[in-house]
Amino acid sequence: MRSSFVACMIAAAFMCSACNGGATNGARNTQAPGLAGLSTQLVLFNPSGQQVPLASLRGHPILIAFIDTSCTQFCWATTKKLREVASNLGPQQSQDVRFVLITYNPLYDGPKRLAKYADTMQLDSSHWTLLTGAPENIDWALRRFGMPGTSKVDNPMLLMNQLDYVFLVAPDGRIVNKYVGPELEVRKVAEDTRTMLARKNS
Repeated sequence: MRSSFVACMIAAAFMCSACNGGATNGARNTQAPGLAGLSTQLVLFNPSGQQVPLASLRGHPILIAFIDTSCTQFCWATTKKLREVASNLGPQQSQDVRFVLITYNPLYDGPKRLAKYADTMQLDSSHWTLLTGAPENIDWALRRFGMPGTSKVDNPMLLMNQLDYVFLVAPDGRIVNKYVGPELEVRKVAEDTRTMLARKNS
């Protein structure tokens, strides 16, 4: 636990606007492809060890974040903020949204550890999907969202300043907005998600 805390503190030292590419509070657009045009070949695993093709997540608005369960600072804070977004949306609207957490440290975060994280964070499996997988597939997923792969890094948490984002993804898989995780405004993300839900249902 001490090494996890130290790694989080090192990452905190780099958590600045320069490190985040000049990102500011709120949403930013991104040119990364996300899940758009993705084939069923990219398969990850849920806490039950079941295969989940990333392409299968499409069809609903999605809020996706990349986490490392061993970091109890920023990753946990981002997860809690997403949980607040779900609460802000309310039970009816949040059922039409998929909340997805993908580990960027798959060698540490296997299915059992993700299951423990979901239990600790009180994440309802009917609303939340937690995913892990082979390191090369996690890298593939990260790059689909415009972020660096972590399989060649000794301590993935040292890249956390480049990975702690939340993405709002349209039902067709396109990335609509990108939010800085530690600065995520719950009401803003909920409003953006409601707008997408309204378009989907119109």
